[in-house]
Amino acid sequence: MAILLFMSSSIFRIRFIAIASFVILAVVQYFLVYNTFELKNDKFFLAEAAQIKRDYSNAIRNDKVFPGGQAIIDSFLNRNMYELERLYKSDRKHFYRLSQWVVDSIAVRLRARSNIDSLMTAIIKENKLETDLIWLSTVDHISVTFNGQQYVTLYDKSQLYKGLDSAFQNKGIVVSGSLQNTGPSNLVSNITISTPTAYSNRIGFSLYTDTPHRTQAIITRMLPTFFAIALFHPFTGNNFLYHF
Repeated sequence: MAILLFMSSSIFRIRFIAIASFVILAVVQYFLVYNTFELKNDKFFLAEAAQIKRDYSNAIRNDKVFPGGQAIIDSFLNRNMYELERLYKSDRKHFYRLSQWVVDSIAVRLRARSNIDSLMTAIIKENKLETDLIWLSTVDHISVTFNGQQYVTLYDKSQLYKGLDSAFQNKGIVVSGSLQNTGPSNLVSNITISTPTAYSNRIGFSLYTDTPHRTQAIITRMLPTFFAIALFHPFTGNNFLYHF
């Protein structure tokens, strides 16, 4: 009887160790797959992004957002600069209203005059990139300086503005493009331009680009990893059932 109890206890311990080993191995393999996915996701568009960034930066040299964008932005800021200064010093409530009208006007005009779609199409064609690429161009920050030293923020994408059209508050002021999910992994260019002189401005804008099939493409590239896990897993399928 004692021998049977000892054998039963030993079998229980062996099964417990086997199950615990299986769980630990499964957790390790999960993190292996997850980290591999994140690594490939971060580097998925690296070479293509570098090509797009180079050509995009060249196209907007001495400009903002897109070729011709600076003239649009400056036209609204410059002609309202002195009134913005007066209200900022004397009436913050009306300053806020005027600043949001200026930002909204800039946003509407940028969207109406945007040539980013044709620019991106040309860049993709010139570099022989995937033709299904999609993008998003945004303005992230607008501020002005009255004295060339301190900047006064008119718009920042991290804040929600009651006076600003809600259509322009999605991931920044959307200028052009249809990409929905943006983040560090598909950020191509993030530029801030300023001139530290009196009555000038500071503009921050970004360009994101991606393929709509990113996840499927990454999983395809990870097939060797999945195959290796399945091949060397000691507790899969019938083998696991066989042990228990």
